[in-house]
Amino acid sequence: MKQHPLHWLPNFLTLLRPIMSILIAWMIVKIAVFEAAHGHIPVDETQFGSPVTAFRHFWGGLAFVTFSLAAVTDWLDGYLARKWHAETRFGRLLDPIADKIMVNLPLLAIAWATSWALPVLVPVCIIICRDALITGLRFSGLKASTMAVSFTAKLKTFMEMILLALFLAILALLPPTSDWTRAILTSWMFALWGVAFLSAWTGIVYVLRLSGSPPPDEPRAEQ
Repeated sequence: MKQHPLHWLPNFLTLLRPIMSILIAWMIVKIAVFEAAHGHIPVDETQFGSPVTAFRHFWGGLAFVTFSLAAVTDWLDGYLARKWHAETRFGRLLDPIADKIMVNLPLLAIAWATSWALPVLVPVCIIICRDALITGLRFSGLKASTMAVSFTAKLKTFMEMILLALFLAILALLPPTSDWTRAILTSWMFALWGVAFLSAWTGIVYVLRLSGSPPPDEPRAEQ
């Protein structure tokens, strides 16, 4: 079968995701550095016209748009690969790794921006360590790459992306120091813990499946 002239595009889109995640993480750090440097300015930051708020909204909005585009490529690369019969072993291996980088780098930037506060750092570490374990097993020669993706694992990835999109939307739309913003960020942190527990559970299920001892209510494990 003749190759589609753009057969390289799905893998290119997959490679683009980690690059976009680096930019998103950089923008989160940039906002935190700016706010730390200008926190002494005697201005009402709850007003949308303040310099700190304007800076946060601009870069937060840019980060949100970049993340949204990255999420679109996550769907588009697989769709185009199937449509054009351009699926490759390289793409199948790279795609889940790109997804993990797209989530983990911005989460790590958020943990840094909070000065490694434990309520944020601990769930972020759980998510990152789980993903590092799964990635290591995929390349360990234990036939991990042949295992199907469970519904719970897909739900975990979806919730992580929604959680990040919400955080970036908060940066883009809400003033930094209002009570409303603080309340929403507190709720966001509790949601982060929920996603971390779900992430840990899918990691445990994956390891049990790989060892041949699956939990009774989990029919399939993640790749």
